[in-house]
Amino acid sequence: MQTLTSLTPLQKPNRLNASQRERSPFRGTRHKQGGGRKHNFKKRAGGKGNFNRHDAGCKP
Repeated sequence: MQTLTSLTPLQKPNRLNASQRERSPFRGTRHKQGGGRKHNFKKRAGGKGNFNRHDAGCKP
């Protein structure tokens, strides 16, 4: 079994395409629990941020 030629970096099972990575539900979360974009709510238009987490002390 040729492990040197069969395991090229482009053929890794954990290497995803850019299109598959963008559609992943784990994208944007710090831990893999799903839920989509959690960390950039304040950057989006009209986003209040997630106040039940690290923004609990600075509510407006």
